[in-house]
Amino acid sequence: MKRSWWSKEELEYLRKNAKNQSVEEMSNYLQRTPKAIRNRLEMIGISLRDLKNIKFESWSEEEDNFLKNNYHLMTVKELQKHLDRTEKAIRSRKNILGLNNKYGKLRELKGKEYYVNSNGYYLTYDKEHKKYKGSHRVIYEEYYGIKLKSNQYIHHIDGNKKNNKIENLLLCNGCKEHVLIHKQLETISYQLIQEGYILFDKEKKQYIANPNRRLD
Repeated sequence: MKRSWWSKEELEYLRKNAKNQSVEEMSNYLQRTPKAIRNRLEMIGISLRDLKNIKFESWSEEEDNFLKNNYHLMTVKELQKHLDRTEKAIRSRKNILGLNNKYGKLRELKGKEYYVNSNGYYLTYDKEHKKYKGSHRVIYEEYYGIKLKSNQYIHHIDGNKKNNKIENLLLCNGCKEHVLIHKQLETISYQLIQEGYILFDKEKKQYIANPNRRLD
């Protein structure tokens, strides 16, 4: 059973042993997960960077993809809760991946303000919850009369993130399914390269369509 409440004795144990025990040792002793230990250390003011015996857990591809797809739609605390990472870990990973929450005003349409983020997604301001949401998610929810969960993704079928026509939006149940769809396209692209429909310009370091070959 997952525990969230920390006793005074547990917190005192962390303060006394953080500098001389590993996360694994504290985890075993307190019967808490390593991530829970790291989160609690930062919450009580003990910087993980100052502890030489702390081993940082590498980020998985699925975690990175979730962060890329949701950093502009969720607060750091929401990301922290979903990924079970510390706030500093979230912010640090965002910087490493070049992610930020900066976006510029794009236009006003039918009384709604639209913005575009650094990933190229249109954003719509949700006045009720006072935050920005991906326009593609808002359109999908309004069309089908549903409320998308945080682990449900909307895929742009034609690859154009600004094409939010309902026929171009596909619901994916989970990050894994969304990633698999993208991998399908990658597989087909490499097949087209092998068959000569797509070329690679080494000088410009970019893929280009072969003008001498066309798909019938």
